[in-house]
Amino acid sequence: MTGGWAEAALACFADPRVVAVAPLVLRWESLASRERERPEEEKPPVAHAPGSPEQVIDSAGDSYDLGGFARKLGHGQPLTSNWLQRREVFGASASSAFLPPRFARPRGQIP
Repeated sequence: MTGGWAEAALACFADPRVVAVAPLVLRWESLASRERERPEEEKPPVAHAPGSPEQVIDSAGDSYDLGGFARKLGHGQPLTSNWLQRREVFGASASSAFLPPRFARPRGQIP
């Protein structure tokens, strides 16, 4: 995390149409482990030293298939400048979603 990371997400709630913010969540893995995990996928070249960890996306928001199952956007993809652009997504992962303060309830209160 870097300084100001939460403030950037919370600032999105200045727009009353925003009901959740899906931050970009990264995981760390080596290129070798990525090849073992998904050898059949075509992977774009990534600039990093051989054997060193690269930045890999865990989630960049959620989408849903026709059966209603959630799918992590960007999951397993290398972090590129394209993923650093703000965009609209269908849903935010429950592991990292920011919700607007207007949705907060007092402790112990059940909706």
